[in-house]
Amino acid sequence: MNNSLRHQYLNSIGIQTWLLKSSPDIMFIENQIETDTKLQQINNPLYDNVIQADEVTEAIQQPKVQVENIVKPQVEAVSDIPIEAETFKHIDSCDLCTSRKNHLQVLTGNGFANADVFFVCEAPTVDEDREGHYLTGDVQSLFSKMLDAISISKQYFFTGLVKCHSLDEYLVSQDDISNCSEHLIKQLEEFKPKIIVLLGSVQAQSVLKSSETFNQLRNKIHNIEINNKFYQAIVSYHPAFLLRNPLYKREALKDLIMIKSIISTSNDQKNAN
Repeated sequence: MNNSLRHQYLNSIGIQTWLLKSSPDIMFIENQIETDTKLQQINNPLYDNVIQADEVTEAIQQPKVQVENIVKPQVEAVSDIPIEAETFKHIDSCDLCTSRKNHLQVLTGNGFANADVFFVCEAPTVDEDREGHYLTGDVQSLFSKMLDAISISKQYFFTGLVKCHSLDEYLVSQDDISNCSEHLIKQLEEFKPKIIVLLGSVQAQSVLKSSETFNQLRNKIHNIEINNKFYQAIVSYHPAFLLRNPLYKREALKDLIMIKSIISTSNDQKNAN
């Protein structure tokens, strides 16, 4: 991939690049997105982060990833019913989680019906519960830039492993995950995405039925079978985490390129048929 397109990817997610004339193989990366001062104070806008130019090139090229064995979530089959008519209505009326009764609203998700990419976070935050949708403020801004970087701004759906925010506890419980799992499975069956992106360790371990760590699960394409339907999934960083830890954007870039590659491969296979 040429330098112009490579720089376009980096700049789209708030990273500016310079190439030194005296050393064309060295690239400095500077974060340009303001982080929430309550979470992290950044005194020097220029981060001490130097990487080799060919390292970024390798990330943007076809990713070399390990394909994991098929995982079969233990969920019974459900009928094919339109999303608005059944799946979302079923979630809205759910009352299984007694510990999450004080939420303001049930967040089924936001995005587009023809979503190729299905993002799964852990659970709504207090701000998201108040606003009535996933992703708010600077987090939404960064997420939009990430989607624009790989041209999928209208091809995604974003939802939670657990659909309700709890006023009593921040971390989701295994009971919450178990009660909400069928809702997530129904959504996946309705959308039939080309790729599932699990944004964090809790949802990754839950959906993939794995005890491996977040880092162990990243940089791999996981194959999942749900009711005789196969999906590909990867594990990546939540944009809120990237705002608090901007140096991880370089790793997130690799995940974005992997997403783009999987979509392109799927489209090529569809066109070939």
